[in-house]
Amino acid sequence: MDESLREYTRKDIRYNSTNTSLYFITESLEQLKPLADLFLDGSGKKIIPTNTNIADYITPISLAFWIMDDGQQVTKGGVTLCTDSYNSEEVNILR
Repeated sequence: MDESLREYTRKDIRYNSTNTSLYFITESLEQLKPLADLFLDGSGKKIIPTNTNIADYITPISLAFWIMDDGQQVTKGGVTLCTDSYNSEEVNILR
């Protein structure tokens, strides 16, 4: 395995299954820093900006990335977007 790839295996006792993840590092682009800064506070905590129109940033492509990264399919239909790290005000902005 390439040394830049790491594999991590863990047992999930809830479902009696074993999950395997691959970790890797990508290059960062300085051009994306202003966009990242909109969604991170000074300590690196994720935030929803209150001083901008969030709808300008939630495009079909960005929504697809969000679902793939931090979303889940609902058994009875639909998708859940995980917003655990946001406060009530930020979740209301997203609504």
